[in-house]
Amino acid sequence: MIIKDLTIDLVPIVQDLFESSQFIGQWDGNFEREPDYIMKRLVEGDLPPNGFKDNNKIQTIQHSESRNVIGFLSFYHGFPDEDTVYVVFMFIENSYQKKGNA
Repeated sequence: MIIKDLTIDLVPIVQDLFESSQFIGQWDGNFEREPDYIMKRLVEGDLPPNGFKDNNKIQTIQHSESRNVIGFLSFYHGFPDEDTVYVVFMFIENSYQKKGNA
């Protein structure tokens, strides 16, 4: 698997992945997926209280052979303390889960 920072051209692909994760609502409480969530988070960040945008990242997860985007990871470095990385959201496309082929 290859992990890279999200670029603006991949926002629609990652947004589609995010919207396909609606079934996760049974665990995260968000049954409705915002139609512009990924673009908002890329531009504004997903910040904790008194957080800094530079500490927030969204990264794509790509298949190592096909280079297709198969998932994404959103995290914040420095919350609740400076040595902690807080994973905001992580998702792998259903067809790639439990296969060990990323």
